[in-house]
Amino acid sequence: MSYESPRFKVILKNQSFELRQYEEFYTSSVQEEKLGGDSGFSVLFSYISGNNVQRQPMEMTVPVINEIESNSMTMEFVIPKQFYVSGIPLPTRPNVNIRHYPSQQMAVYRFSGTINSKKLNQLVQQLKDWIQLQSMKIVSPLRIARYDSPYTLPFFRHNEILFTVEPFNK
Repeated sequence: MSYESPRFKVILKNQSFELRQYEEFYTSSVQEEKLGGDSGFSVLFSYISGNNVQRQPMEMTVPVINEIESNSMTMEFVIPKQFYVSGIPLPTRPNVNIRHYPSQQMAVYRFSGTINSKKLNQLVQQLKDWIQLQSMKIVSPLRIARYDSPYTLPFFRHNEILFTVEPFNK
């Protein structure tokens, strides 16, 4: 089964690193307490299942995104593109927010398996080093994108870490 995901064009590819130009997209978002928690997932799944003002169910999309800052983290589901024109259903829960991601460039590191804090720190440093080599600067918090169910065998999982970037000379 294939799931809708944000559209992008690969500008540069170097092994597991990519520079992508993303089209605008929207997400439904909740604050999460810990990486890998499922409370946010349940709230967002309820929202896309029709627990919204319009009682409009939506298809599941990929990836599930976590945005990580020093003192907060979100869990986000991408909203299907068909709702960008017809209207994004309004959440009924006050803790569900709709986020807009304008068209932007993102530096991405693709990997498989599971993730823990040690592995995440190593991968983030590798991506930051690659970004610097490309003469770009990071202009967003870290994002983790997960494309597979937690029941998928780890070596089959498709995961990514991403930063929004701009060229240094901008």
